[in-house]
Amino acid sequence: MKRILTAILLLTACSLFEAHAQQYGGLYDPMLTMYSFQSQNINPALIGNENHKWKMSAIYREQTYTVHQPFRTASASFDMNLPINAWNGNIWGFGLSFLNDMQGDAFIRNTGIMGSFSLGQFLDPRMQHSISVGFQGGLANRAIDYSEAYWNSQWVGEGFDTKVETGEPLITDVRNYFDMSTGVQYSYFSGELIEFTGGLGVYHVNRPDVSLYIDTANTKLSRRGTVHLDFVHRIRDNSMFALRPSVLYSRQAQRGNLRAGTQFQFLFNEGTRTTGKRSESSISFGLFGRVALPETGSVFDVLGTLSMEFAGFSFGAGYDVPLGSFSTINGYEGAFEFMMSYRAGYRRGLYNKYSPKKKGRL
Repeated sequence: MKRILTAILLLTACSLFEAHAQQYGGLYDPMLTMYSFQSQNINPALIGNENHKWKMSAIYREQTYTVHQPFRTASASFDMNLPINAWNGNIWGFGLSFLNDMQGDAFIRNTGIMGSFSLGQFLDPRMQHSISVGFQGGLANRAIDYSEAYWNSQWVGEGFDTKVETGEPLITDVRNYFDMSTGVQYSYFSGELIEFTGGLGVYHVNRPDVSLYIDTANTKLSRRGTVHLDFVHRIRDNSMFALRPSVLYSRQAQRGNLRAGTQFQFLFNEGTRTTGKRSESSISFGLFGRVALPETGSVFDVLGTLSMEFAGFSFGAGYDVPLGSFSTINGYEGAFEFMMSYRAGYRRGLYNKYSPKKKGRL
């Protein structure tokens, strides 16, 4: 089993290198501020590797990085640890995710429904180290509202007349396609003070055709590679304060995006170690910086987040403040997000995830 996972790990790493080498582009995936609540958009291998039996969450984002029509993104997901006891020490996960992203005056829309599956293996008897691989696939479409678009041939001297024939070689206003992604991840849990997760993800492995215009026929959706590192560190035993630094780097076509910072978590009530009867309650403040590298130059944002958790429910908000070249256009108007989530059966401790005594049951 470990040999199989190692082989898949190497293949995924090779795919990630190829994804960074791609120089096709113009089409980019949206990036969320509170991405940890939509982990299926970062790495399919993260499913089944979190401290809960199952979780559902949703995020809404509105981004005013445009002169006129803001970008709007909605993302929702569900994931669970599968109660399968096929091999001793295995980790199984299953998830579903939905994404809808709308851009610009012509309402260019990207929508997708994806199913994800992960399989992992503990590497030591104490179950502190584990690796897993994940696979994702589903149906998506890219659409445009041509009735909201204006063309040179429709100019009548004093304005645009949308009733005039466009004379443009339009293919279709909706392009359906099948999308595939994969990823690998490694987790370490010390038992008390330190947790670590790191992984690689590759999205749009099959590079589907998303053309909507004859002049752009056979336009392939560029692969997106992600590298993520997440830590949890408590200052001392039984401390009610924790630092949660994280780093996320993504690369799609010619554009890179680096996000780094930390959350400061204050615990009001700690989750029980084995039974899961008492849920964790906390409040978290986050401060992050993000550097984007488009073709026109670098853009820097400051990101702030606030979230609260009580009895499995989480509510949060985030805001991005642009400090780069877009700030003079937008007047420092950024992007805001709202998040809500619920996770069931949260546990902490050495056997918080997959205790052999609980194998095969939720």
